[in-house]
Amino acid sequence: MGIDQTNIKKIICNALTFFLLIISFKNVASEKDINVALVTNKAIPFIASKGSRFDICNDVADYINKHRDFYDSDPRALFSIREGKFNKPKATATTVERYIQIALQNMAYHPIQLTGYRTGWKNRITFMEEIIQQNFAVAELTVDINNDGITDRVLSYSYYNNEYKFWGHVNTVLNEKGNINLAFEKGRITTGESFYYDGRTFVYRRSNQTNKIYENFPSYRDISRHSTIPNNMNGLSERPAICEIIPTITK
Repeated sequence: MGIDQTNIKKIICNALTFFLLIISFKNVASEKDINVALVTNKAIPFIASKGSRFDICNDVADYINKHRDFYDSDPRALFSIREGKFNKPKATATTVERYIQIALQNMAYHPIQLTGYRTGWKNRITFMEEIIQQNFAVAELTVDINNDGITDRVLSYSYYNNEYKFWGHVNTVLNEKGNINLAFEKGRITTGESFYYDGRTFVYRRSNQTNKIYENFPSYRDISRHSTIPNNMNGLSERPAICEIIPTITK
């Protein structure tokens, strides 16, 4: 039986990738956490500039105003205080090695090229090396990521981009064995900080002082049959932001 050359290339690429990451991880272990400077004026409250007709948008603005210390220092802790309709999914801290393992699995299921800003394998490795030096944290969440009534295992990592001044959050849905969930065809990898509002899962994304809230929904192979065929679900459907929350503009 012949040897699949594609699989050989994939194995070589992953092996080389892992070797490079082992080297870079030794250097990262000695790095100190990066301090993120406060970037807001507490005297200026936040308001819902988009989606104010929804209760959640106004409630998130009020929550941010009430917990500005979390918002200013590390927004990953923003919804950690269970209050009113707000709560956060159960999170268990894990290791950088665990992040590397899942990142390598994801690379194996995406096209790899020698060059390219996003597709070049060296650039992907460089990106991984950079973010684990940028106030990096990784945890495994127990959360109904797409609001289909089924609890999912999700590896979630976050970091602060000092150059562009934003918090990055990336979530990867796992299967029961802790590997990437290939049955989750749509939305297997998403961005944003997950939180609960009134029992449903929402996502919070922040760029500079603009905060956007997204509601997650199940994805279906056949929309016309989604109510009668549970196996028709194939992941997460991403929709436009329902809220945009910004500081009050003063004259």
